[in-house]
Amino acid sequence: MRPALLLSFFFFVFSSCSTERGTVEIESLSRKVFDALKANDFGGIREIIPSKGNFTKIYAMQGKKTDVDIDTVYEQFLINCEADFKRIRSAIPNWNDAVYANTNESVGKEDNVSFTTVTAKFRINNEPKRLTFTGAKINGRWYYYAGLQWEVQETEVIN
Repeated sequence: MRPALLLSFFFFVFSSCSTERGTVEIESLSRKVFDALKANDFGGIREIIPSKGNFTKIYAMQGKKTDVDIDTVYEQFLINCEADFKRIRSAIPNWNDAVYANTNESVGKEDNVSFTTVTAKFRINNEPKRLTFTGAKINGRWYYYAGLQWEVQETEVIN
């Protein structure tokens, strides 16, 4: 009886210690991107990007070239993710004052993969800001996929 109880305990401890990448909801994905930027923690972004295995599945399901070196493609994907993160992070010096507001999303399907354009809305010193990026869904989880950028905001013209 004790070995079974001990084995169950270890299984529970080790299974609860592993973190699964991605998120179940798009709102959570958006919030994690915002939190990572605010904390200047690229590791927070790495938690929501697809693993190489999931990236490969997304890539293949899109019907992209199969004769490419997927290791090189994935490595370039990681480089682009980090470059986008640094570019957005460096554009605003006072991220400590940022307050998350909400998220808008537009979900579509390309081949066999669900994609979403996510718009994260927040304020810095009462000034509204918006970031957009693309998320991809595979195996029931949403991942940061590409294109972190500032959304151009329309300015109101008063005559």
